[in-house]
Amino acid sequence: MELAEGHAALYASLDRLPHVQARHVYAHYILGRSKTGIARAENVTENATRDSISRSIGGQIMAQTRTSYHKEVKTASFQGRTITVENLTPILAPKVRDKRKREIETGLYSVFRKYAPGRAEMH
Repeated sequence: MELAEGHAALYASLDRLPHVQARHVYAHYILGRSKTGIARAENVTENATRDSISRSIGGQIMAQTRTSYHKEVKTASFQGRTITVENLTPILAPKVRDKRKREIETGLYSVFRKYAPGRAEMH
């Protein structure tokens, strides 16, 4: 797995964790904070922080890092320079893909309604 694919898988996995677990895993593995430091910052015991991270890694994180990705590379010229863009799209089961699509559409719709009042009701 390439580094970019690994990062994409990690962030996708973090997104699936409960908020507190994701915050603990992120603080420890991405930011490099100690479990003791995380526990102090969140006013919880070090054992609670260790358990939270352990449950995360033992469960969803490890399962989700096996996600496969479709890689698409496109290049374009802009002002005499070549720009390369890589897009990694997770290959998901149809039900999971449909659920994610609905979540994105719902989020976009709520933003549209908030910033373009009156236009959301138009067809």
